[in-house]
Amino acid sequence: VWQLIKPLFSHCYFPAMLFPAAQRFKRFSAAFLNPVLQTSLEDVVLLYEFLLAELDIDKSQRISIKDEELASMRKAAEFDTICNEIIPKSITEIR
Repeated sequence: VWQLIKPLFSHCYFPAMLFPAAQRFKRFSAAFLNPVLQTSLEDVVLLYEFLLAELDIDKSQRISIKDEELASMRKAAEFDTICNEIIPKSITEIR
């Protein structure tokens, strides 16, 4: 029975199966980064503040935080890396 059910639940244990690029870092990336931004309630509140402070999306689809004070935080740097280096921008980048 497990052999029949296992493919249905394998994404719960191995999230890279759904989005393998999230587990790899790109060559130009500074370091390996866990693609999970929110690990606590404070992180969720901070992400909400990033969104309230407005995001700037340029023509090349790079995302940046407009508020300079928020953008200088360590979590903002992680947010920038996840949005601009890990999340695919086109269909061909999804593998």
